[in-house]
Amino acid sequence: MKPLGEILLERGWITDQQLSEAFSRQAALGSRLGTCLLELGTIREDLMLKVLSEQLEVPFAEIEDLRNVEVEVREMLAAGLAIQHSAVPFQATTSSVDIALLEVKNLALHDELSFVMGKKLNIHIANEARIFEALEKYYGKPCPIRFTHLIERLNRERDRWKEPHRAAGEHLNGSTKPDTAPISKLPVQAIHRPRAGTKKAHRVAIPQPKLVRSVRKTIPVSDHELFRLGTDRPDESAKASVISPADLYDRDLSGTFSLEDVEARLEQAASTGEVGQTLLGWLSQEFVRGLLFKVGNGQVKGWLGTGRGLDEERFRDYRVSLDEPSIFLNLKQGGSFFLGKLPPMEPHVRLAECWHEDLAHECTLFPIRIGDRLVSLFYGDRDCLGLDGLELPVLQRLANKTADAFEMCIRQKKRQKSRKS
Repeated sequence: MKPLGEILLERGWITDQQLSEAFSRQAALGSRLGTCLLELGTIREDLMLKVLSEQLEVPFAEIEDLRNVEVEVREMLAAGLAIQHSAVPFQATTSSVDIALLEVKNLALHDELSFVMGKKLNIHIANEARIFEALEKYYGKPCPIRFTHLIERLNRERDRWKEPHRAAGEHLNGSTKPDTAPISKLPVQAIHRPRAGTKKAHRVAIPQPKLVRSVRKTIPVSDHELFRLGTDRPDESAKASVISPADLYDRDLSGTFSLEDVEARLEQAASTGEVGQTLLGWLSQEFVRGLLFKVGNGQVKGWLGTGRGLDEERFRDYRVSLDEPSIFLNLKQGGSFFLGKLPPMEPHVRLAECWHEDLAHECTLFPIRIGDRLVSLFYGDRDCLGLDGLELPVLQRLANKTADAFEMCIRQKKRQKSRKS
């Protein structure tokens, strides 16, 4: 059976870099490669299902199949077994039952479930996140926050590809070429393949995941979920040995304050400027460079920034239209965060010029939303140190707290205006 990554590479649907990033995510957090590719916004959900179906030689369960399971069908399988084996029966006849599994090649499991249910099984593959969604809905198994975030984003994206000419179904090897634009709207680099008819076909090298002791968390997860994935909690001695931005650049962080301190200051902030300065102060502890952006009138604008080499005046003049492709557009359209190297696109190049460097360093970007409206973003990088060990749940928590603080300040300002009038 050909590996999933190799199939996607050969078709030019993903790049080697995207596959390598998915392997890194998989090594850090576990789960399946297809899930990691979906989390990165590399491929559309319906196309991933079709490729998995072809690779594993079984049909796939439609999203709606798992959302509308009749009571008598789901009761064919006890909750304990369904949760234990990540199995969701979704349709049945007098002699057989259609069931969605992750372990579609596990014949012993097939025999066990068939015996328990007393019917022949029609095995289907399904998106891992959709199975967890169904297990929560029908069997009371809480969906891990990792998959909750992914499901929310995938649901928002579905309307983009649920069009009449696609709904009829596309065959991967047919004459109709599927729309393979990544969800993130970031351009996919062209992959050069040998022309047909060459004497020796080029075999694509698949990067292997690099197993490391330290955890590189790339999506918001809880300590409990990391523990369940087999991750050891770092002890105090391990924390003390981690290199910090202060170690590399001789920065004085003697006046640092805790997450609780930051949250308390955000709650007491009297203006959006004070909110921004509070968040920026915390970012300066964690990153070599920390930046805050304002979002409004269809563009992203540089607002507040600090860190190594930053030209603050140049950053305040920075502007990016939300009509042009960039990571900002991706986050505006519903992305939960960004972690990695920014693609070499014009808005990203201009951003790096604000500190007179290129795009060689990893960074993270988190959106700050009031309701569904994107109002701000914050950025951080650690220069050549990378972002291993970054506490993304903490950053997400700060983004939420900052959004609350912004909203409180805006309401207070409106109340003051109404009193004057």
